Amino acid sequence: MKRTVLVITESDPRKSGRTAEAVRIAAGLSTHEQLAVTLCLKGSAREVFQTSPEDLVDGVHLNDYLPVLAESGTIGIVGGPTEARNENFDSLKLECISEDELEKRISSSDRAIRF
Repeated sequence: MKRTVLVITESDPRKSGRTAEAVRIAAGLSTHEQLAVTLCLKGSAREVFQTSPEDLVDGVHLNDYLPVLAESGTIGIVGGPTEARNENFDSLKLECISEDELEKRISSSDRAIRF
């Protein structure tokens, strides 16, 4: 049975590299066949899908690692529906997660990592 890992970030990617680092770590963990990884972008971190990667701190990493994560893990958007307007991320499947669902996932995950 796979162990569940939840990576949560609220950092503003326009001001901090923490969101790009969370994406990088989640993508790396998601390639491990014994882990089920979900990245949850919350609050300002949702700017990843509303701002050009060139305008984000370490945005180049998003181009590299979001597709890897989308293939082997889950990308969740906490809050209302958000469209991936960046042409680089149009093909990514995003899951909308409510605050209540996020709390349930935190309590049921084997590990939760916050950025």
